[in-house]
Amino acid sequence: CNDAEISDVGQGSGDPLEQALIRYAHGEDGALIHYQKRNPRLDTRPFDHESPYMATLHADRIAIKGAPEFVLQHCFQELDQTVGFWEGVISEMANLGLRTIALAEADISRWSSLDQGDWRWLGVVALLDPPRQAVPAAIAACRGAGIRVIMVTGDHPRTAATIARQIGLVDAGSVRVVDHGQWLAASPAERQQLAREVNVFARVQPTDKLELVKTLQDEGEIVAMTGDGVNDAPALRRAQIGVAMGLSGSTVAREAAAMILADDDFAHIACAVAEGRHIYNNIQHTALFMLPTNFAQGMVIFLAVIFRMILPITPLQILWINTVTAITLALVFAFMGADKALMQQLPRPIAQPLLPGTLWIRITLMTLFLVMMVFAIFKTGIAFYDVVHARTLAVNGLMAMEGAVLLAIYGSWRNDRGDWILIISLVVMILLQALFSQLTFLQLVFQTTSMSLNDIGIIFLTALLAWLAARLIMHPLQIFTLKS
Repeated sequence: CNDAEISDVGQGSGDPLEQALIRYAHGEDGALIHYQKRNPRLDTRPFDHESPYMATLHADRIAIKGAPEFVLQHCFQELDQTVGFWEGVISEMANLGLRTIALAEADISRWSSLDQGDWRWLGVVALLDPPRQAVPAAIAACRGAGIRVIMVTGDHPRTAATIARQIGLVDAGSVRVVDHGQWLAASPAERQQLAREVNVFARVQPTDKLELVKTLQDEGEIVAMTGDGVNDAPALRRAQIGVAMGLSGSTVAREAAAMILADDDFAHIACAVAEGRHIYNNIQHTALFMLPTNFAQGMVIFLAVIFRMILPITPLQILWINTVTAITLALVFAFMGADKALMQQLPRPIAQPLLPGTLWIRITLMTLFLVMMVFAIFKTGIAFYDVVHARTLAVNGLMAMEGAVLLAIYGSWRNDRGDWILIISLVVMILLQALFSQLTFLQLVFQTTSMSLNDIGIIFLTALLAWLAARLIMHPLQIFTLKS
């Protein structure tokens, strides 16, 4: 009564539980393969969640395996006085965190009326299916990140409770487990309460998974659902994030899911959450750097035209600034490492935009500061030098302020490659600005002139003021704190 296969070299295919049963049976003097040849399968009743057993018809018998409590009910007439004993054995195995499956057989004459019982009890098999070593740490990481993990399994409730304690899903002691019967009997209001309070669901059916996902979503939750079977497809499709198993998952489950775990390792879900938060933060950092600096460039030209002033920076020089920024400073956040406390932060509100209103206020303040500083630098330069010199000073001052704002947003060192990218970007930017000011060819193209030591001092002071302003304006944001 098995669909798995084991090759001559020991490679298995099919359900891991069925593979384990075949390997065990092969260990009993290899009689299984000879029996299979002598008694080929004539018909099959596949496993069904409504009737949790599988049966195969052979010439001499019907072979059956299924959920122990279900098989016990159909062997009741034979066992009679010993049912309590076997229930105790099954509970003891489940309390050890073992998966249990009962074995039985029936006469071939019972095939058309198999559901009516009169089976012969053969015994119960316990299988050790321990969680991977990385799972407890992944569960703890998820809980620290404000992510609630719920176990939804077809195993015995006692097995589910034991495993839940082992992986840290629930605290030590008694574990509340809800099974299919309890879920089915609950009213909509009671189901909402169960979904909020219970973290372990056992002996569930596919419809239970789908209803649980819907109930959680009705509570305003974002649900990521994992599954591997054909029956999991509706719940995988209904969840905001369906996660299918890449190794053990069926084709239907993989097609219904939004993402696939290539190695079936739950710990990588926590890694994916951390990477998603990292990418989101880096996008937000990039926007918070690019918007005020680009707005400032546009505002300088716009205000100068509106008030009929001499342009502090020419359009061609703005093109230079954008080019240098794009190939140096703008790349830093693409390589910026994640904050160490990333998985200790609560999830952001569902409706929160990428740039909330409070951030737009800070962007506006930073833009106004940069605009005022560019005009101040230009006015200072025009008071002592000609227009070309003043514009060169304004361009270098603006680039220095952009570098300072970048440092302020970047925050503390993270001891990763992002730090090196930051240093390299700043060094390249400084070298390009030196060529912009000192190289004769570029002086002719962009109408610039050489900078003196006094000019460099003004540029440095401008950068320092910009860094302080950026720290003061952006400091209320958690992502800009100085803590690593």
